[in-house]
Amino acid sequence: MKKFFYFLFLSLALASCHKDIDETIITEDVYTPPVIKINGNIAGLVVNENGDPVEGATVRVGDQQLQTGPGGYFIFRDIVLNANGTFIKVDQAGYFHASRRFYPKLNAMNYTTLTLMTKNNTGQVNGIEGGTVNVQGGATVRLPANGIAKSDGTLYTGQVQVAARWLNPTADNLTDIMPGNLHAINNRQEEVALATYGMMAVELTGTDGSRLNLASGSKAALSIPIPSQLQGSAPNEIPLWHFDETTGLWREEGFAVRQGNAYVGEVSHFSFWNWDVPYPLVNIEGTILTPGGDPLNSVWLRVTVLGTVVTGYGTVDDNGYFNGGVPAGQELLLEAIDPCGQVLLSEGIGPFSSDTNLGNLTAISGSTFNYTTVTGSMVNCDNEPVANGIFRICQSNNCRFVATGADGSVDAFMAYCGSEDISITAYDLDAQLQSGAQNYPAAATINVGVFAACAMQITEFIRLDINGDEVIYPLPYAYGQAGALRYIGAFAQDSSYTFNLSFPVGAPGSYTGPGVGFSSQQIFPTYFVGSCQNPCSDVTVIVTEFGNVGEFIRGTFTGNVDFWDINQQQFPNLPVSGEFAVIRLQ
Repeated sequence: MKKFFYFLFLSLALASCHKDIDETIITEDVYTPPVIKINGNIAGLVVNENGDPVEGATVRVGDQQLQTGPGGYFIFRDIVLNANGTFIKVDQAGYFHASRRFYPKLNAMNYTTLTLMTKNNTGQVNGIEGGTVNVQGGATVRLPANGIAKSDGTLYTGQVQVAARWLNPTADNLTDIMPGNLHAINNRQEEVALATYGMMAVELTGTDGSRLNLASGSKAALSIPIPSQLQGSAPNEIPLWHFDETTGLWREEGFAVRQGNAYVGEVSHFSFWNWDVPYPLVNIEGTILTPGGDPLNSVWLRVTVLGTVVTGYGTVDDNGYFNGGVPAGQELLLEAIDPCGQVLLSEGIGPFSSDTNLGNLTAISGSTFNYTTVTGSMVNCDNEPVANGIFRICQSNNCRFVATGADGSVDAFMAYCGSEDISITAYDLDAQLQSGAQNYPAAATINVGVFAACAMQITEFIRLDINGDEVIYPLPYAYGQAGALRYIGAFAQDSSYTFNLSFPVGAPGSYTGPGVGFSSQQIFPTYFVGSCQNPCSDVTVIVTEFGNVGEFIRGTFTGNVDFWDINQQQFPNLPVSGEFAVIRLQ
């Protein structure tokens, strides 16, 4: 059955008592669910729609951020999370932002994968005249005349570039590419679950690449097709919901009307929009056990509203425990499915009028999958333990990634099918290095011994250290001509960081003063923006290599720069240092 609707928020949820948890109730005019603060860790993977890893993407959780390293992996360690729904977001040039809202466990390593959706210009209209842009799949965006504004609120009169994607609710990959989950707040400030009839992402930019939006008081009309599978159940009027990019929740705003086999609604701003039927939300929890009474992990769950195609998905944790929201007042079918696709449990549950603990549920015998335990440790090129590392463990297309411990150790548990070899790759996120893939026969235990992440390095990078805070930019650029001023830099499309370094001559040498410049805007824990303008006598740039076009520009820099935080507090004369390796393109 295809995943036509999605509402289930099952997760590796908090399975312990709530001691040592600081609960803060947020009271705002716009309701947001209570925050339950816990400490925890997140290891994640960022990929594109083809499943290819995306390196150099910016990942944010609250006020924490970092960039993905080799293999598209990232790790946040010992940060404050929200047990009642942690929102994690990733940005990268050329993609719509991706996000998840998930339910972490206290003091645990929580895992997530985020899929970036390609962002291409769909069409353009004139800001004065407005017009309609057709979106692949049959959706449309109709922009008003004299209704587009710049970020400062003034009207934009040039050509408007429109990037738009319709998200088909019957697509198998919807849960991979949609933002957040389908936890929502209706216009009565109540928490609800959503069953979606489709989504759309829309972004507007000017000819200079600046972000645009609808002017105050203006509205655009969005139209999406109703897939044939859903036309029989589609209501004549359906609420519209926009995605809150601060909390990761959907919020009700307006409605759309059915016109034939399409929904048309007006919106006053652009983000992700969603056409959904809301359900009152109740929480269920329970534990899946083997016939012998042991916890059954490495299975996923499917919950279906009986008599409909409304279906949701979730997972269990290593103890077989699940916890999440489902529609209230509905008869449901709960199924547990192993990695080989076999249904191990099929049980009718509900209807529920309040939160319910289902207790222990016993699966049938006869599963065809097996378990392997992978042990060992990761070291770097100097044979030192890698504390900030990822082991990627795969059998065919079934992959799991596991973070190393502080001593570089790994003790991973994974389900697999059949007898194909299991492939293991190690990634050192600090050194930006990885191993080659090593194959091992499928077995109940695999000991990789001391595994070195030292085979391949990202070739282009800028490493920047500001008073002991370090960041690595893996996708730098260089411009300027040989013999003239040369710039080395890096930037994010969403302006979360920029970095520029200049030196006067396109040749090896040591440079200070005229021609040397330094600027950095980066959301460090403390320092936000710093600069030493050309001529800068406080920074020395040493160019060790200046190759021909297609070859490397390499070097180092060191000195002292004035910095400011986001409150304009100055931190004068801070030490900076770093190195760069950038391929020369001109």
